[in-house]
Amino acid sequence: MLLPPPAPPRTARLSTVLYSDRESLRQARSITIDRLTAWGAEDRADTAVLLVNELVTNALVHAPGAVRLRLFLHSGLLRCEVADRHRTRHPHLCPVSMGRESGRGLRLVEAMALRWGSTPAPNGKDVWFELGLDGVPDLDGLDVTEAFAEYCP
Repeated sequence: MLLPPPAPPRTARLSTVLYSDRESLRQARSITIDRLTAWGAEDRADTAVLLVNELVTNALVHAPGAVRLRLFLHSGLLRCEVADRHRTRHPHLCPVSMGRESGRGLRLVEAMALRWGSTPAPNGKDVWFELGLDGVPDLDGLDVTEAFAEYCP
């Protein structure tokens, strides 16, 4: 008897450390695709991979040492976090000019994510974004911080 794939758990999570080397970005992309596919959220994998790649790149360029990638799926909302050890430098949108070679990535995050931000952490900061998945009701004004707080070590 052929059964449909199981529904993803109400809350699912992944946490992994990425080191400052060339393989880290490839690893972050691969982990994101694999995890979202396992959770049945592959329809958002392209967007999530693009935005994860941006946050991990920023962390590896601007913060010392390894970073931690965390992915959470909770009630139809995907939250991706990248934790780094830079306490004082929080990301911000830079003015875009034709002469700049960088500074556009967070504009992609701003445009494509449901919401994004940076949260101070004891040893640095967490930069995060959220994506709604199919079947998610309108989330305007909904604060999901508490829903994820218990899953963030």
